[in-house]
Amino acid sequence: MKINIQQTFILLITLTIIFFTSCQDVIEIELKNIEPKLVVEGEINDFIQECTIKLSKTGDYFTPSDYPEVSEAIITITGENIGTVNFEEIETGTYKIAHFQAVENTLYTLKILSDNEEYTAEVTIPQKINLDSVSFMPSPPRPQSEGGFMINLHFIDPVEFTNYYRIKAYKINDTTKGKGVFVLFDDIISNGNNMALPYMYEEFQPFDTVIVELQNLDKTTYDFYNTLSDIAGSSMGPPMGGSTPANPETNLTNNALGYFGAYSLCKDTIIILNF
Repeated sequence: MKINIQQTFILLITLTIIFFTSCQDVIEIELKNIEPKLVVEGEINDFIQECTIKLSKTGDYFTPSDYPEVSEAIITITGENIGTVNFEEIETGTYKIAHFQAVENTLYTLKILSDNEEYTAEVTIPQKINLDSVSFMPSPPRPQSEGGFMINLHFIDPVEFTNYYRIKAYKINDTTKGKGVFVLFDDIISNGNNMALPYMYEEFQPFDTVIVELQNLDKTTYDFYNTLSDIAGSSMGPPMGGSTPANPETNLTNNALGYFGAYSLCKDTIIILNF
């Protein structure tokens, strides 16, 4: 399920209005235009040698489909291994650094200057966790299943740190690449163990070539994904359960919405074969 951040914020506003108008007493409320907020979408990892940031503004309740991109912002990223690097606006609301190499165990600070306001976020690329192997097995029977195979990721969880994982698996020609599906785990009760994490949210067929990703997330990135998926009702991994609607947790300052994420990445490929 693909999650649109802007639509999530509008949904929360709508739910709030429905709650207040469900009372028996009629209360007249003068609705005012909602002050737009900056929305930031971007992430870095130690695998892809570039960084892209997208800026937009939240829409007003009366014009929920209007999510204007934010142009002419000044964006920089600072890290011990790169100094301070400037982003280039490659199209309206989209900013990019090419040939950018983030490294693990390094702190990076994002700074955005827009409309005379400053916004910052800090992230650290966690230690890379290497996959030992990837396997497949027949999917367990379940309703509406046409049968197929599920993927298992095998690796050793380091005992020194608390780790926050996201796993992805997708066919090599899948252009969506599992976007909007949040399969999240932490090692709070399995620290230091040999891990076999199942990706059971898509079934693959014989002769599919499947790309598998093991992401070790910065804690703030994990918190954002976790609350976003929970709010949208699409949480695909522990912890399960609903929550009171609220904006997803963010590491951005100055009341900005969205996230600046970070993770280390290990990828592998497997071909599904018939038993």
